[in-house]
Amino acid sequence: MRERGIVGVPRRRRQGLTRQARKPVFAPDLIGRDFTAPRPGIRLVGDMTFLPTEEGSACPRRPEQDTTTSPTTP
Repeated sequence: MRERGIVGVPRRRRQGLTRQARKPVFAPDLIGRDFTAPRPGIRLVGDMTFLPTEEGSACPRRPEQDTTTSPTTP
């Protein structure tokens, strides 16, 4: 290879896909951290859990804790 002037090409360093944000982005506090309701069915809250897996991602759902089936009142 040296006689013919052939040289290897070094591999570039692998870079990650995610770039860290300069400032954290916070979700707006729409109910002011006040979870008390004046009457039943007014402030319904829930929690979504995100689980990364080898095949992608999964959002577990347990029917006994599902808040989407509760009636909502404007």
